[in-house]
Amino acid sequence: MASLVSRAIAQGRATLVVTVDGSAIGNREWDRRLYRTDNTLRWLPRIDVLVHPRWMIGVYARGITGFINLYDCLQPDQHNLMASGRWARGHLEMRLGWREIEELRRRWPKKLIVKGIAHSEDIARALSVGVDGVVISNHGRRQLDGTLASFDLLRRARGSVGR
Repeated sequence: MASLVSRAIAQGRATLVVTVDGSAIGNREWDRRLYRTDNTLRWLPRIDVLVHPRWMIGVYARGITGFINLYDCLQPDQHNLMASGRWARGHLEMRLGWREIEELRRRWPKKLIVKGIAHSEDIARALSVGVDGVVISNHGRRQLDGTLASFDLLRRARGSVGR
């Protein structure tokens, strides 16, 4: 975290958004159909590229980049989408809590937005630790179908924080 924050400051970024609702990865049909349990592509999607020659030529010409902000954490031969994704999944902070948000607030001198707040009490807590704004999102709904939709969360939150 410290490294990414320092790099964002050095690049003159005005706002930092931290996502707090993505630590639980859903069991999605699309993922099960296309990927093995070790996150490598199954054979069918690999063969599928053969019926898309224009796309395949474009990818061959320019490559598929990974998460460039993670390249400092990866070996040079891992600067691709699969390796970046694998590294990110392996380094999700499952214990992200208010202490970490407070530490991030101390490190980050500009606007700080927390994305993925789902309860009005958490909105009030975020504002009390100096967060500049929150994004009520249904990212969790896409991952975990038993959660509330953003619209329902927004209605509850708006009444509770008076904004």
